[in-house]
Amino acid sequence: MSMADNRKHTRVVNIRKEAYDVYIGRAGKGQDGYFGNPFRLKQDMIRGGTLAGFREYFYRRLVNDAEYRRRVHELQGKTLGCFCKPHPCHGDIIKEYLDRMAGRGEDIEIGTIFYKGKAYPSREITTGMETYTISVEELGHELENDMRNLLDEAVEQDENIRYYCTNEELCTFPDREMDKIIYG
Repeated sequence: MSMADNRKHTRVVNIRKEAYDVYIGRAGKGQDGYFGNPFRLKQDMIRGGTLAGFREYFYRRLVNDAEYRRRVHELQGKTLGCFCKPHPCHGDIIKEYLDRMAGRGEDIEIGTIFYKGKAYPSREITTGMETYTISVEELGHELENDMRNLLDEAVEQDENIRYYCTNEELCTFPDREMDKIIYG
């Protein structure tokens, strides 16, 4: 049994339904909100609509803020409490990171495949009894196409979604312009 297996698992729970060690919601009612999600769900957003922004914020802050990184690592093995569980929660992103640090996350090994004399980063994917080796670039293209298809379906099904951008287009818009496009 590895050392990671001996540690208590990090959990995220609803503060109204279960006991918790550390509050990770926003500040208020005597709570400091240090680990709270700074992005608020707008009225026209679906649950979990702020999580992509939080993920980017979280990883950027881990890199740039040593005190925050230290305090996040202290959450390892604790029960984290927030209002939004059992729904999608920013605490799930914190837990995912802590699980990876404890060696419980999915290990992604990047290997190499050679094609026509060139080396390409690759990854093995196991589905059922079969294992496939696929180039990381090709995997990226497949994921990008899947995301575009899902966005197209969402635009068709929800009249409130008027527009979406690809990553290339996002790079050209300042935040104010994006807000105008998305929220009108």
